[in-house]
Amino acid sequence: EKRSHVVMNLPAIAVNFLSAFKYLFSMDQLKQIRILPLVHVYCFVKGEGDSKEMATALVEDQLNCSISEAVNEVFFVRNVAPNKDMMRISFQLTESMVQGGKRPLELETEVKEKEAKKRPLELETEVKEKEAKKRPLELE
Repeated sequence: EKRSHVVMNLPAIAVNFLSAFKYLFSMDQLKQIRILPLVHVYCFVKGEGDSKEMATALVEDQLNCSISEAVNEVFFVRNVAPNKDMMRISFQLTESMVQGGKRPLELETEVKEKEAKKRPLELETEVKEKEAKKRPLELE
């Protein structure tokens, strides 16, 4: 089957855009997709230690979830400076990564619409309460 590939090839800033996947698909769209895209993200890692682990941690921090089950490959591209490596991480997007929810702007619009609908009813209730306070107490 055909599979989409997303290549994020600016290693200095690519990981900063991983959060864009969070609301990539609506729930309806997600139901129609059989295979989610494969992402190839390039990044720089600095410091001593396992470059593959550092690169994976960098991606997980940006996605705010574990990618251990979704990783296809963590590839050493080249050393660019002392203690600085360029890496490529290839992983399969999962439903939990793309959330399938509404985008923040859609949620904000929906909340404003609900508030606008409530206002006339709330105003009517406030008016009735004020009128009830003005009336003298009725005795039985």
